Amino acid sequence: MNKMFIVTASMFLFLALALIGNYSIQQMHSGGFYRTNQKTETLGNVVYYQEGLYATVSVRELTKEEPARQHAKALFINGIGQGSTNIKDLRVSLLLSYIPSLIKPESEKGLVIGLGTGMTSGHLSQFTDVTTIEIEPQVAKASEHFRLFNLDVLENPNHTLIIDDGRNYLLKNKEKYDLIISEPTSTWQSFSTQLYSQEFLEIVESRLSDDGVFVNWVPIYSMSADDFKSFYRTFNSIFPYNVAFANIKPDEPGIPASFETSQLILIGSKNEVELDKENLIQNYNSLPETSKQFLELIHLNSGEDIYNLFLFDDRNLVGYADDSELITDDNLILEFSTAKKVLNQNSKKVINDIEKFISE
Repeated sequence: MNKMFIVTASMFLFLALALIGNYSIQQMHSGGFYRTNQKTETLGNVVYYQEGLYATVSVRELTKEEPARQHAKALFINGIGQGSTNIKDLRVSLLLSYIPSLIKPESEKGLVIGLGTGMTSGHLSQFTDVTTIEIEPQVAKASEHFRLFNLDVLENPNHTLIIDDGRNYLLKNKEKYDLIISEPTSTWQSFSTQLYSQEFLEIVESRLSDDGVFVNWVPIYSMSADDFKSFYRTFNSIFPYNVAFANIKPDEPGIPASFETSQLILIGSKNEVELDKENLIQNYNSLPETSKQFLELIHLNSGEDIYNLFLFDDRNLVGYADDSELITDDNLILEFSTAKKVLNQNSKKVINDIEKFISE
């Protein structure tokens, strides 16, 4: 009798809470993982939210101010920012597509790992046939909120979206690409960390054409100098010819605020990467007007502005990381070491360490 009473009472209590409770996505998504960051309080409404098979995906307005609402948005995956329309994120998304296009304008076939906001794939597919591999279907639906900035990529006939795991797709697909871009999420997440290992880079190298290049997004904001050294040694072991650009530099003229370099665009190849300033300027001048307008929006008004984001090449860093650990599938050290930096980010230490080595 007592057990029946407890079960009945529990059912009534559950129903009562279900009826009067308030399941508010707006309140639940008060910053996702970064709830300790007070800046999330200034964000606007959640305009998209879906719990997918592999991730929870949402899009939120960057500001509560009415005039900016329509286009100022950010994409969150599992509560972590994965791209937005602010200047730093726009810089990365666009530079990942434009830098390799300006260096190797003859590229005909490209592969992008990770759709995100769709900006990288959208701008790259102006110049090449692009295949994008995205593991979570809800990300594709969320990318429609960034159509103005991604050039309506899902409707572009030069673009093909495939729902699959990026690494597995490369393993089973034998096609060769002139350009492969990897823009995974943070290194400390278990489903992303294997995209930074030596074995993954070997797979990528095997899928590049003879003169192809690999472009890797590197979030140094979550790395220590030792973390970056380990990654650079791993990257350099597969791509001995490489060149790196900053997403932004603190001394850039015309930038309305001061930003530290927080992310790198690292380009690797089996052959020497030819970075010629005059060719870069000429190729910039040949871009469509739409591309120039987007680049001017993020204060990159010329090929020279992009060239000035250059940080180093393989010749500058000979011997830099020789004593560092390799990142391998059975030694995924970034997953653990970079997790310590999530709430204590300081990319300046990485940049200072690189610059100190180069100057010695």
